[in-house]
Amino acid sequence: MTSKFIRKARRLRDYYQEYGFLECCRHIYADATGYDKFAIFERDLSEPVEKVYARIPIKIRLLQQSEKDINRLVEFWPDFYTNRLNTPQKIREIIMSRLSAGEKCMIAEYEGKIIYMNWIGFQNTHLFNPYVLKKGIGADEAFSYNSYCADEYRGNNIMSAVFSQMFNLLKRKCYKKIIGYVSPHNYASIKIVTKMFGKQIQTLHYIGILGFRISFLSRRSE
Repeated sequence: MTSKFIRKARRLRDYYQEYGFLECCRHIYADATGYDKFAIFERDLSEPVEKVYARIPIKIRLLQQSEKDINRLVEFWPDFYTNRLNTPQKIREIIMSRLSAGEKCMIAEYEGKIIYMNWIGFQNTHLFNPYVLKKGIGADEAFSYNSYCADEYRGNNIMSAVFSQMFNLLKRKCYKKIIGYVSPHNYASIKIVTKMFGKQIQTLHYIGILGFRISFLSRRSE
């Protein structure tokens, strides 16, 4: 606990030195308070999976735990999955900790460059997000999260193509269900996830009050 506090204090110090007092205060307030919600979807993997293809020639595969692949994903990593305090080294640590815990990351490449990523979590991996903490994941279930497509390649059916291959991969490994997790404000992703997963089953509400985090699930979609 002490080492975690020291690391956070050092990061805040660096943030203050780079951005100033007012911006540092805004960051502390935003980190301590807030409300968000996430749409939860489930896909039964016993059902047939439609083959979907992207509109551009991409290669879809699992990220390898190699220096080359990890360096490329660090470079691709979107800003909104971290914050201004995170450095490339911190992002590398996030990626390595996920892979070491047994999670997988599906990537799509175009002309040798990563243009899309989608993380997959499983039971007993280290997913510390509100949904997993609230409900958990079964032994025969997988969890799709942190999907992102580079802006310039959107509209090419890449997300659907990745989902199609992901579902088939999990089916071959005898998983029965995949759970999807997406912000309802992301209308483009909601449309694709609804098509590939089916109807939204729940909504996760997430509240932060002065550092305390509360979450609850509604039984019906919104």
